[in-house]
Amino acid sequence: MVRFLDAQGFAVVRIRGSHHIMARGTARTTVLVHGNQMLKIGTLRGILREIDLSPNEFERLWMQGQGPQRQAMPLVVRYPYVLSQAANWECTRSVYV
Repeated sequence: MVRFLDAQGFAVVRIRGSHHIMARGTARTTVLVHGNQMLKIGTLRGILREIDLSPNEFERLWMQGQGPQRQAMPLVVRYPYVLSQAANWECTRSVYV
C-alpha cells in the first residue's frame, strides 16, 4: 500500500513504529506496515476515505499500475464481503502493505 500511495504522489512524512504517515498536499493518511501481512478491510476503507478515493477508482489504479514488466501485486482483502456489500465492489485479491 505504501508503494501504491507513493505512485499516486504521496510521500512518507514520518514513521513512528509501524505507522507510516503519508501526505500529498492537504491529504494525509496513516498506513500500518506489519511485515507482509494483509490489510484488514476496515483499514483499507479508512485509507481510501482519507485520500478521497472510491473503491472502484482504487481497483482501476491498482491494476493500471501493474504494467507488463512488473510482477502482479495481489489485491485481496481479508474480508472481501464487507467491501462488496458496502460499495458493490467484488474483491478477490489481496492488498499487502
